Amino acid sequence: MIDCGGVAVVVAFCLVPERVREPEPWLLPSFAIAMVLEWIILDGIARGGRGVSITFSQAMMLMGGSAVILYSHSARFMEVSTMAGAALFGIGVVAWVGRTTNLSGSIPAGVVLLPGLILSTKLGTESHVPPMSYYLVALAPLGLAPWLIPTLARRSGRVSTALQFIAVAIPIAIAVIRAGQTETLPWEEEW
Repeated sequence: MIDCGGVAVVVAFCLVPERVREPEPWLLPSFAIAMVLEWIILDGIARGGRGVSITFSQAMMLMGGSAVILYSHSARFMEVSTMAGAALFGIGVVAWVGRTTNLSGSIPAGVVLLPGLILSTKLGTESHVPPMSYYLVALAPLGLAPWLIPTLARRSGRVSTALQFIAVAIPIAIAVIRAGQTETLPWEEEW
């Protein structure tokens, strides 16, 4: 856990610009804490034998994040989020076909990319996307925390996996819907 904490602090210092640290001193520690919590949750569940479902969940989170990023008018960050989501989806498919269960090596990419891209989009773009949309996407992995409870961790099967996807899909869907209600897509403005 020391490794993930150290990485989170370094990433937070790299991604939270100095111009934002002074007026919003809470942003740096909260960003680092969010990454550490997401890492603990996702890695713990993945190491518990649910690596494939966590990889698919991360792919869904990055794809949902790319929709919010697109509403924020950042094609560059949207492309990165989409490509990372597609890569994690591909890893999930290969692991599912090959019956691989420990995919904890792919966890750090999603843990750093998802909140990092969302933060960079929020700080670097001008849009009417509500802050709630950014927070819901960036913190979507926290919805999987109940599966760290031993009783739920021992439950396996399609129902448990479906509930995991629902726990992730609901905040992402709300984020995308709210972003779509308050902002237009870039090509809609040109019409």
